[in-house]
Amino acid sequence: MLRALHTTSPEKPAQIIGRILSADPMITLSKRDPRSPLGIAGVEKDFFRKKQALHIVSDTWHFRHERRSRGISKALRRLSNYLVDNHFIFLGNTTYETLLLSGCNIPSICSSELIAVDETVFSPEAGPPAGFEPAEAVYVARLVPLKRHELARDLPNVALAYSHAKFDPQIYEQMKQAMPHFRFINHELGKGNYYHLSSREVAGVLNACEVGLCLSGNEGAMRASMEYLMCGLPVVATRCPGGRERYFDSDNCIFADDTPAAVADAVREAVRRKSDRSEIRRSTLQKVKFDRMDFVSTINEIIASIYGIHDFFESYSRFTGYMEYRPVKDVMNELATF
Repeated sequence: MLRALHTTSPEKPAQIIGRILSADPMITLSKRDPRSPLGIAGVEKDFFRKKQALHIVSDTWHFRHERRSRGISKALRRLSNYLVDNHFIFLGNTTYETLLLSGCNIPSICSSELIAVDETVFSPEAGPPAGFEPAEAVYVARLVPLKRHELARDLPNVALAYSHAKFDPQIYEQMKQAMPHFRFINHELGKGNYYHLSSREVAGVLNACEVGLCLSGNEGAMRASMEYLMCGLPVVATRCPGGRERYFDSDNCIFADDTPAAVADAVREAVRRKSDRSEIRRSTLQKVKFDRMDFVSTINEIIASIYGIHDFFESYSRFTGYMEYRPVKDVMNELATF
């Protein structure tokens, strides 16, 4: 039954967000998405079938919809007799997400994926790419409707940085026509062609701007929210239930209503405050340090219960910066490095 299911399943994705944390004991870290509902374990199930492994899995979106939790529970049950010695722990960005997962009998802990952002990359030392002119506000977000870029239309100087993932030329052209004053940085630096910004270059762009924007109303934790804070950027945000608000406070964030006028007013207020960027970074890293320590302690307890090995991870360093899509074969080739 399971073998028949495996042979008729959709072609496995070529890329995934993840890494191999350890080969002995076998521990993986990855993100799930519709094509890989159990992360790397589901994609490479024939390999992991013969292994004892612990898979730590987060989500590319969020777990706030019960149907998503039910889907994960179904996938786990379906493969339980195939991945016999494989254990899973899912990471909820919020307490509510974790409760939803637990309610569907999915092993889970509450841990924000934002603590995986690398503070050595997103730091004040990063310089902007050659040719980039400073902007009042910056929005790091895919050019997709859910990001609600139109809420920034009343800002006179806003820079948009975006990945090529799910890039739709039609949406790009529509946005250029509707909001011609927007600066599409990737195309601006590419002189009309798409230019891929490295993480270090994104950090440099943030350091040359005054305010970071978070304008979606429904998504996951939003990695850019932490990238702003680690660069010391004050944030203007709309309310969103995905978990990004965990690291916001009255000193580093102004919440705005879902209107262009309210967003523009909030940006002006954030600029007027002249926040101490070094203090925003320092206080953020203090919170992140605590959450990382708590996460490592919890994961070590889980590892001890499975493998009988205590205090396996000495620090969070192996978990940092895993959040980019990579070829699945590159992730699996990491096994050779141990």
